[in-house]
Amino acid sequence: MKICRNCGAEVKDHVKVCTNCGTKFPEDAVEERRVPSDEKLVYERKQKQPVEKPVKKSKGKSILPLLIGLLALLALLFGLYKFFEHKFSPVNQSEEIKQALIDKDYNKLSSILSVGDKNLSESEAEAFAHYIAASGNTEKFGEKLVTTTEEMIDNKQPDSMVSVGGKDAVQITSDKKKFGIFKNFSFKVPEVPIYLTGKDGKKIVIKVNGEEQDYTPTLDSRERLGNFPLGNYELDATKTAINGEVQGKLLINMSESDDAQESFDVAYIKTNVEIPEAVDKDSVMVYVNNEEMDFDVNGDNVFGPFLAGKKLKIYAEGEAGNQTLVTNKEIETPSASSDNPADIDLIFDTSELTQEHAKETIIVRTSDEEDASEQITVTRENVQSLAEAWSGVGFDYDRYEYRTPVYEDGKYGFGIFDENGEIVGSFDVYKDGTIIEYDEDGEIIRNGNIND
Repeated sequence: MKICRNCGAEVKDHVKVCTNCGTKFPEDAVEERRVPSDEKLVYERKQKQPVEKPVKKSKGKSILPLLIGLLALLALLFGLYKFFEHKFSPVNQSEEIKQALIDKDYNKLSSILSVGDKNLSESEAEAFAHYIAASGNTEKFGEKLVTTTEEMIDNKQPDSMVSVGGKDAVQITSDKKKFGIFKNFSFKVPEVPIYLTGKDGKKIVIKVNGEEQDYTPTLDSRERLGNFPLGNYELDATKTAINGEVQGKLLINMSESDDAQESFDVAYIKTNVEIPEAVDKDSVMVYVNNEEMDFDVNGDNVFGPFLAGKKLKIYAEGEAGNQTLVTNKEIETPSASSDNPADIDLIFDTSELTQEHAKETIIVRTSDEEDASEQITVTRENVQSLAEAWSGVGFDYDRYEYRTPVYEDGKYGFGIFDENGEIVGSFDVYKDGTIIEYDEDGEIIRNGNIND
């Protein structure tokens, strides 16, 4: 018996073709003399079974997910591009300026508008918004800004100007592309030179963007303060007055003028002195609160500024021969006004010219004896020392200012002022030796006689 190597069937030795599968036996085939085991038959059958070839996967199916991912990435990048293109687009910027003006969003406005090579400060942006509002319709200006920007893009213009109230307001210029890919326009506000005309030659300190700047414009001179971005400003300011300092504002209204205006609660006075022939005109001096003013016999003699609402003691002195004459004393509490100074009329009393010079003499006893006395002539130079000796307290000349004594109605009077120019006390010395001491309100503290 032999075995077919193709199907494993047993056939007789003389059979040349397998009766089971038809496979031809080779002539030199090895004869099998025994029946193969079951394991061998199974093994040989497996060996004869045709080998299955692996099915090749389609190349198209493996590339498809990659293509989908790539398309999704491109869509995302395109979406981001469109988002930032809109965000950074000049038209969108002009629309943001328009909305910020309407909403009074000065922080947003300052982030878009610039002056020179830097952004506007928030206070400058606020001043610009006030100018736009005062010069016309804010929304209409915003629409004009947007339309001009769109026309620049359509017509490929490099720059354009938007005006309002007869002045250039915003210069729109095409700049280098932002990040190298997005259109980029700048929106610049022009600078305007601002001037201040001096009213009184007193110092003014203003705050600009948090920094202090001081100016002392001379009387009636028009001086340049500097360049300011277009806008209407209310700047915090401090002015030095004759009798103190006062807080106020410096107003810059470019809608109407390039000249700044002062806004302080101060007052001015105009002194009219009637000088008789007997009085030397060149000797006349005007005093306010015992402080000498710059009197000009031929001038307007407007003095100030003074703190409004504060009492002022105003008088004049003049020489007639060897006598000093004093006018009436006016007590004025002027209200705040720079255009209408309070009129003060001062008149010399010429009746004093007929009085004897003895009015400048007081008697000071040097002993307890009734008949022992010595006459001392009281002058401007020694009246303060007499008052100091009578008070028993030394005057503090380092701390206080002892003003020049003034002769009036048979007495010499002088005031005592602190470092701020505020009166802290005063003395009157009469020709009979009477001395009166007053407090800062003019109330009598004590009185006596230098003879006591």
